Amino acid sequence: MAYGGERPGTGPLFRLAWRGSHHPGRPVEDQWIALDGGADGGWWFDAYFLGCLPLGQGAPRAAEFARWLLAAPPPGPYEREFTLIDRESQAGSARIAAGTLLTVEFLLGREEPDGPEYLQVLPSGETAVRHLGFEVCAPLECAPLPRAALEMAAAGLLDAATDRGSRMRDRRGPVRRARDRGPHRAGGTPR
Repeated sequence: MAYGGERPGTGPLFRLAWRGSHHPGRPVEDQWIALDGGADGGWWFDAYFLGCLPLGQGAPRAAEFARWLLAAPPPGPYEREFTLIDRESQAGSARIAAGTLLTVEFLLGREEPDGPEYLQVLPSGETAVRHLGFEVCAPLECAPLPRAALEMAAAGLLDAATDRGSRMRDRRGPVRRARDRGPHRAGGTPR
């Protein structure tokens, strides 16, 4: 399993990868979910089978997702859900037709009192014309879920999403925060 980029500063802001079978009886393959933000302020979600999809609500939604992942699990069996993408129209890809209203939900839980946690990705769609619901693909499941590594990756996502979401813009681009400006000259004036 790999969490985050292979080296600091490379790869997406958040990545969870595991080996698993997408369907019973199918070969074991690399599977993943990832979130990242671009220099233009746009955000995307990437997952095995689904491909790269725009995250319409951007940094605020990525931050909410990170907080959800970071919430301490209760003792014993539990199941929580989070909707990352909620009926967002797609522009079309190799797997998802243009105009499809896509929903991507996550389940995080534990079945046994002292058992391992799991994370499931549940993509579903709704046709643009007749509004018929359908399952985009079988659920993706990461089990057992290594909590410590997940929390480290989610904390990095939260930091990036709240930092990018809170920067103000003017005609020159992002306004730098005081802490980003570096050392000060004598007398308190920035270099």
